Amino acid sequence: MVSVFMLTGCVEEFEPELPDNGTKLLVVSGTITSDTQNTFLLTWSTSLNSSMVQTYTDKFNNSYTITNIDPVMSANVYVRGSDGSEYSCKEIADGVYQCILPKLKEDVGYHLDIKIGNSAYESTPEKPIRTPELDFTYVQEDSLSDIDFLVTTGAPDDPDQVNYFIWDYDETWEVRPRAHTRSYFDTLRVELKWSPDPIYPEHGWKFGRNRDILIGSTVHYPDGRFHKYKLYDIPRTDERIFWNYCSNLTQRAISKAEYEYHQATHQAGWEMGGLFTPQPSALPSNIHCTTSSRKAIGYIGCAMNTVTLRGYLDGKTISRKVKEHAPADKVINPLREEYLARVRNGWAVLDFLKLQDANGPGTNIYVWWVPVYEVDIRLEGATIERPWYMPPFDGVFDD
Repeated sequence: MVSVFMLTGCVEEFEPELPDNGTKLLVVSGTITSDTQNTFLLTWSTSLNSSMVQTYTDKFNNSYTITNIDPVMSANVYVRGSDGSEYSCKEIADGVYQCILPKLKEDVGYHLDIKIGNSAYESTPEKPIRTPELDFTYVQEDSLSDIDFLVTTGAPDDPDQVNYFIWDYDETWEVRPRAHTRSYFDTLRVELKWSPDPIYPEHGWKFGRNRDILIGSTVHYPDGRFHKYKLYDIPRTDERIFWNYCSNLTQRAISKAEYEYHQATHQAGWEMGGLFTPQPSALPSNIHCTTSSRKAIGYIGCAMNTVTLRGYLDGKTISRKVKEHAPADKVINPLREEYLARVRNGWAVLDFLKLQDANGPGTNIYVWWVPVYEVDIRLEGATIERPWYMPPFDGVFDD
């Protein structure tokens, strides 16, 4: 089994200092990539106190919502090559521009050309960089340790040179209810019942996306490649690794200049895909305005390819601490109104028992209640439709 996961960075609040005249700064994110669909996000820098919201869709058809952004709309965006090639980008959503590029030429420099009203911006031309293959695995030093996830990169074009990488990933993990029940209170017939089949879903899935900037330099690796480099870790108490976890990891080789840009934004507390930055003079941006002295924020790299690997972790292969359900609340001989009130207030019957009263002809009823979210994973954001790439691939769960 192989897999990769998250390094949790310390993200501090940062209020960007804009020029004295309050001019908004253009923020550009994206990468020029060969032979695939390219997506570029254009926004204006904003205050952290703003409350704007924007949703966009990536190349995997995943939708993401970003708060506190001011999208740049109706811009003219092109990818241009030093050989005269030109590719127009279409605005598919507010501030989101896409185009499909053919196979890029190794000896041609490519840049992004942006026109917004009377202003024009360009990124510095860069030649496409080849990304080597990758492998990754996980290790747990002892039964009480977190799980470390390690990446190994393939042979670079020049092993004598320092190589730079950036990684990103999205994740999917299986969740199961903390408590299981086949007992319930029938509010129509006003009676306790037992079901031969599960009442609530036994399996569900949640989704996540990396929000940190994951970069690396092989400056301390003699052959220009990483060998079991710790990318990030996950605590053994995290629900993501309790059962089945899938990480869809993307690796891209980058230039030293782009590495320094991402390093600066990370140190400033900027998340992956984030929109708040330090003063422009503090960032090594490769985007400049050609019609004025206005500054811009961002770095447009150029890639011959990216490498994506989907890996898995089976929670049963590690030592993890699965969270138990909350203590059940036992009630003896509840009244009808108590049953109905419990159900209305979000409680579920975990179990019940009817016993003959030792002191008389009657029957005592014992009912154990838990919050309904303990038995219904849908209430904690899980979907019950299994993604096609998640186990069990034979459709049979191993409990």
